[in-house]
Amino acid sequence: IERSNYILNLQLAGSARPPQKKAGRKRIGRRKLPPSAQVIPQDFELFLSLHEMWKEYFAGLCSAGAVAQEVLAAVQNADLHGSKVAVLSARNPGIVGVSGIVVKDTARTFVIISEDNRTRIVPKEGLSFAVEALGCRVAMDGQSLLRSPAMTPKTACSHRR
Repeated sequence: IERSNYILNLQLAGSARPPQKKAGRKRIGRRKLPPSAQVIPQDFELFLSLHEMWKEYFAGLCSAGAVAQEVLAAVQNADLHGSKVAVLSARNPGIVGVSGIVVKDTARTFVIISEDNRTRIVPKEGLSFAVEALGCRVAMDGQSLLRSPAMTPKTACSHRR
């Protein structure tokens, strides 16, 4: 007891160096996901209602008798969350033919859930996509979609007001 009092008194007196921590092993475990990582349900049927809402949204963007060029321009400026897309060509042949509903649209990627309930992250750069809109398929280059969904012209204008 006397010795522990002595050590305690030394530390309280403000010794020159702080007490050293014991060297221990680093904890190795699962990495924590960043807060931006979201868990997406793995059920295609859940997202069919999202696709139906997207079709209504897109019909409101186009006029009744829209020609192909107007539909293409509307697709490039629209928010694509909920749209059905398919990869037509890509540098990576493994993702050609991937199709499904866009669940998440980031500046450089799409997260697509397919009918077999698989979620795939597809880069926009170097790919060409087909988007189903107003009963027709619109083919477009992924390079034209390299933008944040918040920076679509329709949304960007509404933020300036």
